[in-house]
Amino acid sequence: MISGQMPEPKGLGPVAVVLGAAAALILLLWAAWPAIKYRSPDWHKVAIVEYTSDVCEQLGVPVALPLSIFPVESSLYRKHMIFKKWEGKHRFYAYSIPQISYQMAYSEGFRGEPDELMDYRVAIFWAVKHIKTLLYVYDGNICEAIMAYNAGDCVSGNYGYLEKVLKIYRTYYPKFECGR
Repeated sequence: MISGQMPEPKGLGPVAVVLGAAAALILLLWAAWPAIKYRSPDWHKVAIVEYTSDVCEQLGVPVALPLSIFPVESSLYRKHMIFKKWEGKHRFYAYSIPQISYQMAYSEGFRGEPDELMDYRVAIFWAVKHIKTLLYVYDGNICEAIMAYNAGDCVSGNYGYLEKVLKIYRTYYPKFECGR
């Protein structure tokens, strides 16, 4: 090499290429971050509540009632979006977030296959329709409708279940009492 001349570059090494690509990716993500929509860990609950509200409006059911029953039935956990519950020796399955049985949905007009109730939207629609029927059968008595939803169309003495649902219901209507 003659003095005063620059040495010829031999190319970038593999480490430099990886670091350069990582830096470019970080810069790209940083620039695009406002456009990336962040999903909270509870995004599915928001979708469930919005869908339930839409169905209630469509069917004319007070939205506070299903939104008080469903969390007690399944806690609105994502795992319940596709869930079957086996009940003892009986061939009784409860499906999805509202824990609706095929028989209950069938009595309301559902004519699909039982596994269609695994879709939370289908299950919620038929559960809200069933709640509407219970409110009609029990002359608008919310407490009897809640207990009948839990017991399968008959008012039981499951006051523990009723109190759990009413605790949530009172967030909507603080002074509500059953009059037992």
